Amino acid sequence: METATDYPIDVGRITTLPVATRSPLAQTWFDRGCAWASGFHREEASHCFREAIKADPTCCMAHWGLGLVNGPDYNFHTKAGFYGLAAQADGFPSLNVATTAAARAVELAATDGCPAREKALAQALATRYEWPVTETTPGLQERYADEMEKVAAAFAEDADVQAVCAEALMCLAPWALYEGDQTPKPIGLRVKAALDRGIRAKPTHLWLCHLKMHYSEMGPVDSFDWHAANVVRSSSTELGHMIHMPTHLDIQAGDYRSAMELNMRAVRADLKLHALSPQRFTIYFGYALHNMEFAAWAAMYAGCKATALEAVAHIDAFLTEPVLRSHPVMSTFNELYLTTRLMVLVRFGLWADVLATPFKADAALYLGHTLFLHYARGVALGATGDAPGGRAAEVAFHALLATLKPDGSERRKHNVHIVQMAQVASEVLAAELHYREGAFEAAFGALERGVARFDALPYDEPHGWLMSVRQTQGALLTERGLHERAIGAYKRDLQTFPANVWSLTGLRRCYAARADPRVRSVELELKQAQEVADVPIGASCACALTNWGDAAAEGACCS
Repeated sequence: METATDYPIDVGRITTLPVATRSPLAQTWFDRGCAWASGFHREEASHCFREAIKADPTCCMAHWGLGLVNGPDYNFHTKAGFYGLAAQADGFPSLNVATTAAARAVELAATDGCPAREKALAQALATRYEWPVTETTPGLQERYADEMEKVAAAFAEDADVQAVCAEALMCLAPWALYEGDQTPKPIGLRVKAALDRGIRAKPTHLWLCHLKMHYSEMGPVDSFDWHAANVVRSSSTELGHMIHMPTHLDIQAGDYRSAMELNMRAVRADLKLHALSPQRFTIYFGYALHNMEFAAWAAMYAGCKATALEAVAHIDAFLTEPVLRSHPVMSTFNELYLTTRLMVLVRFGLWADVLATPFKADAALYLGHTLFLHYARGVALGATGDAPGGRAAEVAFHALLATLKPDGSERRKHNVHIVQMAQVASEVLAAELHYREGAFEAAFGALERGVARFDALPYDEPHGWLMSVRQTQGALLTERGLHERAIGAYKRDLQTFPANVWSLTGLRRCYAARADPRVRSVELELKQAQEVADVPIGASCACALTNWGDAAAEGACCS
């Protein structure tokens, strides 16, 4: 059995109240389990709760914790395939393990002296599961959430209970807590009530603050809970997902520097833990990749080529072919992350690097990489003067796309799937090639459709397509002297991605060409954005070849 001093990861202290146990070691392992549960690494949490059970088999809450983390969560839920994977009798996650652990917690809660809080939590959790799994099992989530609201009402000053309640409610509508106009749905209001009760009781509760950021991020930016973000930001834990989480708000407010720095810190924490317990990364593997991709995405919007390339190097080293083959779902949910390098190369106009990128030998295993390498090659060939070669790449792209299921079930990356991504890519690639062939209005028509596809993607962080289509649209409109149309594209882009150096560069160019006095205020914003960028940027997209070549002069204008 491991001891309290054998654990080299700083997880902080998440729980606010001790649990009923005579074993300090059980309490320590329970606290660690709650820390990892709060940071969405449920497999590591499961390990910690098992260690707590070893230290004290009669600890009700250790069994409760094991049951909790073998259930669905906000990111791994019904639509993400949880119940299919959790229908296994053992391993992680397992609803057999969850059901057994929850039942044992109820048994222990019935003993003399068990605290009322523990009894209530155990009884509520037991309503969440059944074994074997049937088609009605996911519906038990509703019953569990209702029970947890009753527990939360009875323990209104208990921050831990409010966190468990809020997450139970969030699992009823993962990533769908708001209406399209960013007003909370009824379920969102129920979530907010639990979160606010808990944060009032303990403003520095990391689990609650983490969930509050998830609640805030899909709402209006001016309603973001920066208190919650800053509580988590200032914590010194080595919980990778927790370190990363404030960047979901930062990037929407235009703080790309913070988004880069925190995600790279999260990557280092994830890699440290992975070196210690790689066998417990079946599900969390995607979280580590998410942090790497988020770092690359933030760097792309900041204009930081070095950080973007560093982040994708981590992805390539982490997601190796043996790893892809290690589990039936590994390629389905993670292989698309290998396309991030291609997006970075296109972002920074590294056409020679795109064209030097080889196709993988196993095209079926590397389905996403193969598809989007055709896309990237088509763009690169067009940009380097080989439009016929670009068209050939486009034909190959569409031939492969035609073999995919419409629901994109062969590959998905968090909230988006491969076909949704490909629909954006298709319009951008068509636009690029029309433009090279001199069919400018056809190009701009395709870009309008690409913008619509981009906007229609499900909410996600990072966005389901890593490079704003409006930046491509604005760059090519500007290069053709269509400044008024380009200005509209840039203004809309800056509403979505505030203070990004690409659209500020394009907007400055348009205003300067029209001798518009607004150029001065834009130059001030651009100068600040350029402090984060590490490359000269002359256009909002490298596809605007003439303006891209003016990058040195463009940077000088604002110095």
